[in-house]
Amino acid sequence: MAPLIWIRNILLVPLTSPLQDQEVNSLQESILEEIGRKSAKGLVIDISSLPFVDSYLAQVIMDTAHMAGWMGAKAAVVGMKPEIALSLTQMGFQWTGVKAFLSLDEALRDLEQSNHGK
Repeated sequence: MAPLIWIRNILLVPLTSPLQDQEVNSLQESILEEIGRKSAKGLVIDISSLPFVDSYLAQVIMDTAHMAGWMGAKAAVVGMKPEIALSLTQMGFQWTGVKAFLSLDEALRDLEQSNHGK
């Protein structure tokens, strides 16, 4: 299971190894519970360590980001590699409504500015 790390009021979830579908579902539940428990203002899912992202994981990440938003936490994904973006596009996956950044610093800066109304 991926660690859940707090950086001020932002929950960081680094995905460090490929996950089975059941692990992905369990992680989604844990993320949402943690957001609710600590009233997170932001969520960052880091996929930079993953060698690949299949369409199921991509959909769960996108759904989790949307659910986090419904709970008041702005979400972002970081670390999308070119080959993963290409693969998801070739599979016809539509990445919508979730901000993506190349680095964790960019994502944190954006979320912190959003949370301060800037």
